[in-house]
Amino acid sequence: MPSNSPGKAPPGLPPGAWPWVVFDLDGTLLVAGSAEGILWHAALCEAWPERPGASPGPVWLERCSEPGLGEPFSLLEETWPEQRRERARQAYRRLSAQARRFAGLTAMPGAAEVLEGLRRSGQRVIVATNASRSGAERALEGLGLAQSLEAVLGVEPLRPESKAVRLRRWAEEQGWPEGVLVGDSPSDLEAAGAARLAAVQHLGSGAEPDPAGGAAAQIQRLAELPGWLERRPQRVAELAQQARSRGRPLAVDGGPPGAAERWAGWISAPGGQSATPWEQAGWRVALGPPFRPGAQLCVDLSNPLDPLLRERSGPG
Repeated sequence: MPSNSPGKAPPGLPPGAWPWVVFDLDGTLLVAGSAEGILWHAALCEAWPERPGASPGPVWLERCSEPGLGEPFSLLEETWPEQRRERARQAYRRLSAQARRFAGLTAMPGAAEVLEGLRRSGQRVIVATNASRSGAERALEGLGLAQSLEAVLGVEPLRPESKAVRLRRWAEEQGWPEGVLVGDSPSDLEAAGAARLAAVQHLGSGAEPDPAGGAAAQIQRLAELPGWLERRPQRVAELAQQARSRGRPLAVDGGPPGAAERWAGWISAPGGQSATPWEQAGWRVALGPPFRPGAQLCVDLSNPLDPLLRERSGPG
């Protein structure tokens, strides 16, 4: 396992990269609670990926499951074609076999592939958990997940702090970096807020959607995460192109310290323009010629996963 004290993110990250992706452990990377329902849920999602909501969810499946493969499908036969049911049976058998390989602990379906893909694409990946750091490291090593991680922020024997406290201190040490936290519970969303990270709620372990709207996105499977992480760079590029096509200067604002400057530099590079600081009226960075009085366009990064193009009217 790498060092437990990751350094600051290097400058010049590749286009579209999030400097940090933080994962919860139980219920996010590892199966927690009703494993049978989670495996059925993962198998059903795998068998019909193009139909959102095809699975009734891990908790419902756990209640309806009995030994053997037939019971959950007996309640789904009218809406599930036989070909899809057979695909789900095969996926369930494979996932069940994987679940028995390491002392009853089970990696969430897709965890290894997602972690490795994030590492290859330049993200810095860590785990934050309320389990002991040493225990979490042993579990991650045994399940083949440790090689894609930079660090584990777990509970230390002589410092039993909450996840929110530990993540906030880590964020302060890193200079409040851009990043996203993936977790399933209300305490994970609280920790994301404490560290000023965007929160993605993972519902694949049977978690209830956060009623307070504290999550920027919700996913049923870990395999959905890379698509969400790519949404922001794609959206920023689209908004910048819209501004250019209208012949309008563009500002970038919002997000944690340094985010606007980094994204302004990225979207200005293809056009050969330079990003220059512009402090007036709250705009953090301007691209292109100086702003003129009147309408002005701004890529707003306040919603970290879904930026907007705002228009401001008034004196420059």
